[in-house]
Amino acid sequence: MAEGKGPEQHFSKAERSLLGRLSNLVAVTDVMAIMMVLATVLSAYATWRASRISSLLFLVSERPYIGVERLALERPDHGGARLVIDYRNFGHVQATETVLTAQVMVDGKPVGESDERGRIVRAGIISPQVPNHLYSYLADDLYQGILAGKSPVVVTLNVDYRGPAGEKFCDYERFTYDYRSAWFGSDGGSTDCSAR
Repeated sequence: MAEGKGPEQHFSKAERSLLGRLSNLVAVTDVMAIMMVLATVLSAYATWRASRISSLLFLVSERPYIGVERLALERPDHGGARLVIDYRNFGHVQATETVLTAQVMVDGKPVGESDERGRIVRAGIISPQVPNHLYSYLADDLYQGILAGKSPVVVTLNVDYRGPAGEKFCDYERFTYDYRSAWFGSDGGSTDCSAR
């Protein structure tokens, strides 16, 4: 090798041109490889996000929803007057660890079996679409006062329960009785567990 000449000077002009093209081709394949890795990473991220979204959709659609189906004042032929709370699981999966707190207030005072905290029922498992009932029995004079509109009635129902994956849910509903139409109307509520 002659002094002052680099290794590329031993190649002919055609060989140097071929080496330059090969070098460019290797650089292009390196860029393509980096782009393929980037595409794989982005595809993995998109797959993960799609999986998370479908999981969230499943959790929202396949969860228990406990609420009040019907509230009614009734006086059966064979017994005293009572308030009936018909509550159900409107979801498609069972609710577990269900605890209900129902309170019936007439003239601002608790009635029936409830005290200041309300009547607590540890229902456990609530299956979908199965009717469940709570009764609050009323004295005859109280019942007549309610029907005549002399005694305002407020019913509250707090429900704490868990879904199939163990997630915690809450439902708070408040109803007031309208004696003119003889029905209970919604008067507030929340599904925020931290609000109570």
